[in-house]
Amino acid sequence: MSYHLRYRGVSDSFRPIEGEGGHIANAMVNNVQHNVHYFTSSSTFNLTFPGVGENRVVKYLVIGGGAAGGDADNNTEAGSGGGAGGVRYGEFQVPDNAISIQVVVGAGGVPSTDSGCNVGTSGAASSIVSEEIGLNVVAAGGGGGGNGQGSPGLDGGSGGGSNDATLTVGLGNVPETTPAQGYDGSRGVGNQGGGGGGSSADAIGKQGGPGQAFSIAGIEQVFAIGGDGGDYDNTLEIGTYGFSPAEFGSGGGGAGAAGEKPGFSDERMNAGLPGQNGAVIFAYAISPSEGFPNPQAPDKPLRPSVTPGILFDIVRWPAVSDNGSQIIEYEWEATDGSTGVTNSLAVTVAQDADTSQSYRVRARNSEGWGPWSDDSASVTTVAPFFPFFPFFPHFPPHFPPHFPPHFPPHFPPHFPPHFPPHFPPHFPPHFPPHFPPHFPPHFPPFFPRFSYYRHTFGKKLNNTEESDD
Repeated sequence: MSYHLRYRGVSDSFRPIEGEGGHIANAMVNNVQHNVHYFTSSSTFNLTFPGVGENRVVKYLVIGGGAAGGDADNNTEAGSGGGAGGVRYGEFQVPDNAISIQVVVGAGGVPSTDSGCNVGTSGAASSIVSEEIGLNVVAAGGGGGGNGQGSPGLDGGSGGGSNDATLTVGLGNVPETTPAQGYDGSRGVGNQGGGGGGSSADAIGKQGGPGQAFSIAGIEQVFAIGGDGGDYDNTLEIGTYGFSPAEFGSGGGGAGAAGEKPGFSDERMNAGLPGQNGAVIFAYAISPSEGFPNPQAPDKPLRPSVTPGILFDIVRWPAVSDNGSQIIEYEWEATDGSTGVTNSLAVTVAQDADTSQSYRVRARNSEGWGPWSDDSASVTTVAPFFPFFPFFPHFPPHFPPHFPPHFPPHFPPHFPPHFPPHFPPHFPPHFPPHFPPHFPPHFPPFFPRFSYYRHTFGKKLNNTEESDD
């Protein structure tokens, strides 16, 4: 692609640089057309430039993976929110020779899968490296959220939160960068878990720290928000999970406490929610001047992807080309008719438990709404572990596995086994067999003294024994 310029009657040709790699969308940035490369899956990629073209300045935004929230204990102490991934940004110059940039996108922290009360898993770092131009930029993953038993949040791009059983919180901007790539987590109050630090400020109480806004792709978008701490309401005896932002690099919410009562033979430590993958974004001008001839409505978005969560769904979609007019907002719509708008490429949608939904999205610029995407695959929102199963607080993670080994075995071995072995076995062998010969004749004189019935039915009979007269 090239543009022809005319200056004092002399025609000249402008050839922009053209990189290859990632998902590419055209976007108007400061009224100049840009190519924007998105890398959002947790993996390793390459971005290449051929070494020809003008306007060689490339801007970048590197976001580390957000951390998972911490686990709650089995009683009333909630888990804390995961810290957001670190955020690094800047620009570099493409040289005359071809270059290759290795791009690593850090994964978000994943929830624990065992029955323990664990600190949240930290997110993985994202990076861009090129030896040809001396480029080496690393955004650290967020620090995992502290658990409900007093283990503090971890350090990272932004730090994980902690509950009030410890004075320590996860620290942000680790390792240290200038400007700071993230901020500290906070301590919760009472049964609350603390919030994870965000990429623009510390967390406060159970609320995760705010993310940082960038307009690298034209539309202003917020990235790397801290996850909220979980909670437990002592009056209602209900635990609640911390909110998990959908934006790239955001931390996961802390787990709500299970609220098990004393005497449970098994303990359920509800797991924290996952952090979001990081992202790497590059943008560079492909037009020599401002403006765009004959702008149109945005392109049709690709089919969104949906990840079901506990009472929420996370909906994602790739950026669309704006066709010469900056994207103003995206609109999402669920099959149940609920809808909303956002300037992000992902959204957290609250849903009822065990409901199935699919989603579609579209984009709007100054020329109007573009076409709707195709519907996403249908997903079913996950039910919480409480309070709907007060006798099975382990339900999603532990109830199915423990149900056969622990619940039925205790249930049949103690209740049914005693019932058939003692009551029916004695009942047919002793009661029915003796019934014709002994029970009717001896019923008045012997029944009140029959200790089996006293024990089984729990009746206090007259202590005075009657004579057989």
